[in-house]
Order: sequence, then structure tokens, then C-alpha cells
Amino acid sequence: ALAARALQSAQFAFEERYMKAGRFSPLLQVGAEGAIESALCAALVLPLAHALPGSDHGRVEDVGDTLRSLGRSPTLCALVGVNWLSLAALNPLSMSIGLRHGSVLRVFVEIARPALVWAVELAAWTLSRGRYGEPWAGESCLELGGFGILLLGLALYVRGARERAAAALGGGAAEGLLPGAGRPEHSEAGVPATAPG
Repeated sequence: ALAARALQSAQFAFEERYMKAGRFSPLLQVGAEGAIESALCAALVLPLAHALPGSDHGRVEDVGDTLRSLGRSPTLCALVGVNWLSLAALNPLSMSIGLRHGSVLRVFVEIARPALVWAVELAAWTLSRGRYGEPWAGESCLELGGFGILLLGLALYVRGARERAAAALGGGAAEGLLPGAGRPEHSEAGVPATAPG
């Protein structure tokens, strides 16, 4: 899991660099990555998962059984379609965040998704009286602490980014970035103390 996160972080930095250089738009990048990843999955990952021993009918993933399940269940097909549509909306939005605000903020947004899913699962468990969702368990305190650290990190990052922007832009140009930054002093009559100019 740690190696996957490191690879994803490197991918985000790579994407940000090439999008900011104007070589790719977020939609083109998502489309190209989707085509490449689909080809790799079909040609390499699925055959390998089907061949390796595991707990799904003796394999890591029984591809034939998965396809049969999809063919028998319109509900499952609809859920897969909703998942694809959600990803089709999320990925360009995520890339746009990376393009406009940097890959660090994009990583925070990506990591915040599991927090939202977890909160929905806890609510579903409570509202359905244990029929759906995830119960509050012993490790839930650890999860909550991890998400709290995530929020603290995000707050510190945003504060540091604002301070760096204000310092780089100078007093007058930083107006609007920080409360009170770059506002002209007024005389008692309400007229700026120094004339523009």
C-alpha cells in the first residue's frame, strides 16, 4: 500500500508538470491514461490475476466468473456503470485541481475520499441498525485520528501557501489573499492617506 501511494504521488507530480507546461489538458490526460491503463489491465493484470492461485475459485480473480455474474445481474451492471460514470467525472475534476492548485492539494482531496466514504458507512450502519455500512469498532479511533491528522496537515499547508503568496506578491499585491493584507491606510476623513500614483 505504501509503494502504491508513492507511485500515485509521483504520477500526480508528473501530471501537474506536463499540464502546467501546456502539453496536455486535464481531459486529454484522463483519456490517455484511461486507454493505457485499460490496455495494461486487459493484457497483463487480468490474465495474471486469473493465472495466480488465490481464494476466488482457486485464483486471485476468476475473470470468467466475474463476467458471468455481470451477465446474470442487471443491478450489478448498473452499479458498475455508475462507478465508471463517477470516475469519469472525478478524474478530470481531480486533474483540474492539480493544474490550478498543485499536486499537494490534489493528494489531500484524493485522501479525503476514504474519510467521506467511511463517514457514510458509519451513518449507514447507525441509520439501518446494523444492516448496512460499517460499525464503530476498536480501530475506528485510530482511523479518526488519522483523518484528524490529515485535516491538520491540510490546514497547515493552506496557511503556509497563503503566507508564501503574500510574501512573494508584496503588501499591495497580496490584497485579498490574507485578511487585512495590502489595504491602504485611511485618514480620519476616509480618504487614502497617500495619493495613488
